[in-house]
Amino acid sequence: QVCENIQLTFSATPVGGGTTPQYTWYVNDIPVPNSNSSVFTYSSPSSYTIFVSLASSSPCASPNPVNSASVSITVIPLVLPFVSIDADANTVCNGTPVTVSVDDYNNAGSAPLYQWLVNGLPVGGNSQTYTSIFNNTDVVVCQLTSSALCANPVTVPSNQITITVKPTPVISGQNT
Repeated sequence: QVCENIQLTFSATPVGGGTTPQYTWYVNDIPVPNSNSSVFTYSSPSSYTIFVSLASSSPCASPNPVNSASVSITVIPLVLPFVSIDADANTVCNGTPVTVSVDDYNNAGSAPLYQWLVNGLPVGGNSQTYTSIFNNTDVVVCQLTSSALCANPVTVPSNQITITVKPTPVISGQNT
């Protein structure tokens, strides 16, 4: 298995190929033009089979030409991870904790990692929620690192949430 459009390099090691063996590489049983080398690099957006045919330059080689065994390559499509977050409150009074949670995600894989950032700095642990007492205009983001096969890119940021913190009002009274 390989992710789509990843180049693989195949090598042929001839036995009895003579001094100037001729190679022809085949993809899905179709000869690849100008592939006369013992090394062949190929990438594809879909699954394929590949083999090489060797025509020996030795006068007594038999059989001649000879084909290698076919190799089947399963190509897995690239997936784009996605994560969005939501807060239980975007505007709070000073000193009030806010919980920010992963609201939706896709293509995260079976063991995703979550890194919370406040104003671009890492905070919290690997969790789908983060609770804190924020400062006014703090910006919260969650970075998802996907464990999905063929995630591209592997790490993606969520939407940003800006927390508004209202100052605690000063109440003054006058005694008479």
